[in-house]
Amino acid sequence: AAAAPPPPPIADAPPPEPPKEEKLPSIDVGGWLRVGMAFQGSTDPKKLNDQRFDTVYGELHTSGKVHKLVGWTLNLAANALADNPTGYVQVEDAIVQLDFMDEFHIWAGQSLVPVDRTNFSGPFFISPWTYPGVFSVGGTTRASTPMEGPFGRNIGADIWGDIGGTGVFKYFVSMMNLNNPGESPLFSGRLAASPIGGEPGLWGSSTFYGEKDVLSIGVGAQYKHDGSVGTAPTDAMGNTTGPAPKANYSDVNADLLAEFRLGDSGTITGEGAYYHFSGDYEPTKNMFFLLASYLTPKVGPGGFQPMVRYQRAWDGGTKWSQIEGHVAYVVKGAAMRGLVGFRHTDIQDAGGPDLVGNAIEIGLQTIMF
Repeated sequence: AAAAPPPPPIADAPPPEPPKEEKLPSIDVGGWLRVGMAFQGSTDPKKLNDQRFDTVYGELHTSGKVHKLVGWTLNLAANALADNPTGYVQVEDAIVQLDFMDEFHIWAGQSLVPVDRTNFSGPFFISPWTYPGVFSVGGTTRASTPMEGPFGRNIGADIWGDIGGTGVFKYFVSMMNLNNPGESPLFSGRLAASPIGGEPGLWGSSTFYGEKDVLSIGVGAQYKHDGSVGTAPTDAMGNTTGPAPKANYSDVNADLLAEFRLGDSGTITGEGAYYHFSGDYEPTKNMFFLLASYLTPKVGPGGFQPMVRYQRAWDGGTKWSQIEGHVAYVVKGAAMRGLVGFRHTDIQDAGGPDLVGNAIEIGLQTIMF
């Protein structure tokens, strides 16, 4: 019998494929711009016989990743109407981001102070034009807001998490004011629950312009040792004769946002917040605001959004109040909208003259990614 043919030679095993290089997302770049004008009397703020641009403001946003667990954010802010005739350009955010998992992040640098919804929204993502807690008559401005810093930012570290990555429950704790070694840190934190329409991620908004239904409640708190600072004593010539008095500062606040689509009939929004401040030298001890708005179905490229907001701050003989009515035309949410409205402000300082003013506001903002 013929011999069996020899088996074919065994081919060499192919070399293992080199590990694929992890592709990181590209750098995000965006430009944000707000321009606003106010009509208010310069000598009699109850009248509407003077006009001025009070907002010419822009932001340049950049962010990226150097590793799947390490990111960065660098944002710049520019104000053409600062005291300096040439305006200013400043660092708004400068953050190194350690993103271990949805439930646990550590962000360090200059970033938002986590305390309330308004600060996470900023002026671009609230429905009215002006920040709540700020009362202005002509050149006089009073503020009853949490302790933050320029642009609502401060220097320090945040630990935060989004449980499950769905935005249904988030927590934030931070230690800020770490660039001032002679002062105590500012401790600030927030808990937020959104049983309807979760809000994933760190950044926030006070309206979603009908993109989804939202029901969210949050609570925040702050504490700083010797953070409530009074006025330094002076002599008859106005010379300072001693250090400014100090006391411990704290804030406890709560906020609620409810926004629901009405089928093809538009979107309704209700928002409210309450703040209680402690500290011997705080200008007010209580502040709240209430807002209601309705976004119509599209009329042309966008929808109309009439709204009203009432806010009040007080402590003893100090009573500040402001009521506003606006109509916005929303083309692309916060990315493209214009607004016109009226505000009435009443500032009553303990022992001081009452300041009453009216103003018409016109604003336009755009966000370009």
